[in-house]
Amino acid sequence: MRREYEAWVAEYDAAREAQVTLYNETQSQIENLQNEISALTKRIDNATSERDEQRERSRQKGIELNERIKWCDDEAEAYANRRGGRTERLNVISECIGLVE
Repeated sequence: MRREYEAWVAEYDAAREAQVTLYNETQSQIENLQNEISALTKRIDNATSERDEQRERSRQKGIELNERIKWCDDEAEAYANRRGGRTERLNVISECIGLVE
């Protein structure tokens, strides 16, 4: 009877030790996965922040582009007006020269 009990205790201890080892390994894997999740979460947060900054820069560049297009259109119109004025003055001068000759 004593031998059976000792065999049972030995079997129990071996099973318990195996379960404790498995538990410790599982805990270690869980810690590793939590560390990976934490690292990936930081990368996601950084990427999200960078994306938001890029969107803001893109929005600002769009505003700048629209301002430059408007400025170019205004300058083109002003140039056309100046050119038209010069053309008129040249025509008047040409007519005067034609009358003098």
